[in-house]
Amino acid sequence: MTRALRLLLCVCAVVNAIAGEDVEWWQNGPIYQVYPATFADSNGDGWGDIKGILEHADYFKDIGVGAVWLSPIFASPMQDNGYDVANYTDVNPIFGTKQDVKDLIDKLHSLGIKFMLDFVPNHSSDQHVWFKNSVNRVPGYENFYVWRNKSSSKMDNGKAIPLEPNNWRSLFTPSAWTWNDQRGQFYLHQFGAFQPDLNYDEPLVVEAMKNVMRFWLDMGVDGLRVDATPYLIETHYDLNQPDFPGCVPKGPLDYYECQQHLYTRDQPKLYDIMAEFAKVLDEYKNNGTRYQSIEAYAALNFTMMYYMNSTSPFNFNILSYLNQNSNASVAKYAVDLWMNNMPKGRWANWVTGNHDNARVATRFGEDMVDAINTMSILLPGTPITYMGEEIGMSNSLIPEDLRRDKTDFNRDPERAPMQWNASLNAGFSSNPRPYLPVASNYWRVNVEAEKSTEKSHLGVYKKLVSLHKDLVAKGAEDFQTYVITPWVFAFTRPNHLILINFNNLEEEFTLSGFKLPNDKEIPSKLFAKIPSINSEYSEMFEIDTKNNITMRPRSSVVLSVSGGSVVFKSSAILIFATFAVTFFKF
Repeated sequence: MTRALRLLLCVCAVVNAIAGEDVEWWQNGPIYQVYPATFADSNGDGWGDIKGILEHADYFKDIGVGAVWLSPIFASPMQDNGYDVANYTDVNPIFGTKQDVKDLIDKLHSLGIKFMLDFVPNHSSDQHVWFKNSVNRVPGYENFYVWRNKSSSKMDNGKAIPLEPNNWRSLFTPSAWTWNDQRGQFYLHQFGAFQPDLNYDEPLVVEAMKNVMRFWLDMGVDGLRVDATPYLIETHYDLNQPDFPGCVPKGPLDYYECQQHLYTRDQPKLYDIMAEFAKVLDEYKNNGTRYQSIEAYAALNFTMMYYMNSTSPFNFNILSYLNQNSNASVAKYAVDLWMNNMPKGRWANWVTGNHDNARVATRFGEDMVDAINTMSILLPGTPITYMGEEIGMSNSLIPEDLRRDKTDFNRDPERAPMQWNASLNAGFSSNPRPYLPVASNYWRVNVEAEKSTEKSHLGVYKKLVSLHKDLVAKGAEDFQTYVITPWVFAFTRPNHLILINFNNLEEEFTLSGFKLPNDKEIPSKLFAKIPSINSEYSEMFEIDTKNNITMRPRSSVVLSVSGGSVVFKSSAILIFATFAVTFFKF
């Protein structure tokens, strides 16, 4: 090998080391959630499908996605849109085949994108063969689900009616118990009566679910999003749960909220189950890191306990604390609450929306889309993007006769089809009656239109993702949050100051005397690197920090120091290379 070639390889090695190549894929992000039924329909039947997702694989690459997460695609009667699983190792024919999934995985991997799958371990469908076997007490399946005897009976028109074992309530129904005549017992369901809870006190259940994980990991799945984990374990089946004093249910869903869930949520053993799942992921570490994200709408102390090997909980603080009326103090509180309570050495993530919550443009207003994306993408950690948030999609209006969500929550509006262009059904499907109707603003809010527009939410999103990837290896270095005015929230990343105006009025303020992390003085000049589309600043606009700064209502801007860390890295490499060349001359 020539001396010059050895030098070139050495310089390349330095470039890779400085670029932070050791960052794990799930840290790099963004993780992009796809709701399969409404992403892209490849065959015109009105339903989104896996081949439709495959056809848009290059779109994920174009916008900088690091991993694609699919909501459930398992065989299912679809009473809860796939979260009622009838077969954990088969694909719903509506979406395609297992070969289609393998083709999608291979395509994404060829583009350098990881693949995550929704995993629903708390409950199955009542159509699952496991449940049917358990009803019939087939050996090995007798205790696969949570069965309990009646507490007593009451007479109704001369007929004995069995009464529930206790007063526990379900999220979807007033009672968490349903009687099964064939077995002669009640079964537990913390969600719908069609979603019986699996029994994790039964070792055979734990092993069965671990084998489900192995099935998909063997196919090439890189990670799992684990659904509804706080409900996995129950205790004290002989005890009632008290109601909150003074809480009066006003509707079916309020019954659950009025009860203190002492024995049906956040039980210590569920963390042992998550650790068992993590061990399965580690069985595959020789072929690359496997990872699980935990969905847990729980108190902070319980949520932080999910941080463990190959595992971290989703961070719902932006969803939970921020809304259209929030100010800078609320934003700072939501961010600091997570960062200050996260176990040492762990990694944050930031969820702004999903299939169960109204879209950002609906919750905050379309004028806040860039600001919220700026927060989630540039805060230290992994951004989680729900499909369509990158273009500023809003909730669709779903007529009652076209509803798909059979629960009282009605989550259809945020699950409406992805808006690709201004054609029929926003390019989602050629079928005149798609799975759900598209939002009425599809003619102007769509991928095609935003790609061709100089200033668009999509354009801002892509620039934010690019900067995120430049900063991700820095972790929380030089990170600090600030309340600049009651309405202007700010935070710092290396060589960057991010400003967000939550007010619906213009804000004017000064950064004179503003201190950066480690008590550093702010530079006299900063440059607008990524302004929101409603910002008054253009890219690279020079801002004198000694003068007053104005921000339009609900706008955001990423300010950078001239030069910045990327220039420093490049300079370091150049200096090293120049030195090496000079050295080898002698």
